[in-house]
Amino acid sequence: VARNLAEAKPVPEKTISKYRDIIPDGLLEFWARHGNQLVFGDGYTQMCDPGMYAPVIEAWFESDPDFEPRKLVVYGLDYSGTLLISDGTLNDLAIDVQGSEFRRDKFNPPPKTGENYLDYFLAHVFKLGTVTPRYIDKHDIFTEAVAKHGPLAQGQMFTWMPPLQLANSGNKIEKVDAEVQNSILQEFGPLKYIADKFTDDGIYLGTEFKRF
Repeated sequence: VARNLAEAKPVPEKTISKYRDIIPDGLLEFWARHGNQLVFGDGYTQMCDPGMYAPVIEAWFESDPDFEPRKLVVYGLDYSGTLLISDGTLNDLAIDVQGSEFRRDKFNPPPKTGENYLDYFLAHVFKLGTVTPRYIDKHDIFTEAVAKHGPLAQGQMFTWMPPLQLANSGNKIEKVDAEVQNSILQEFGPLKYIADKFTDDGIYLGTEFKRF
């Protein structure tokens, strides 16, 4: 498992070219240097090969009136299996597979301060700053799961057993294969689609339900 840059394998240009105009140049540059198999913060966030999750995306969004499956590229996931998605716009997209929820948030471009775009993208979209111990509550679910089951490796996630549990107590968390588990959760049905709402001049108005 690649947990540092010395162990990473660069993604070939042939693969990278498939995602130009969909994945930001900063992340593609990172792939070209260091690959897309890195695991951060004991598995709090990890990169992934988009091809692994293309079948799941296709199953969810086939014939969708608003989104083309081929333009929804999964570039990473968090410890609970939430898929992080780019579609070539300034939207920040994610699928909470355990909650059957598709979220669209607004992503603003980097400030014009000379900040390196790659650094900005990795810090603010991939949220790598949140995976260090000083940012993680010692009693949160992720920390407790790692203490019990150990860090997540590439392609793994933590999940409720059985899936979609809603009880406040008695929940059981297991470490599972993310690709397999996301395929299982996809079978539960359509996604609830919600999105951030803004005025024309950019004032945030909260989140609104769109549709199933």
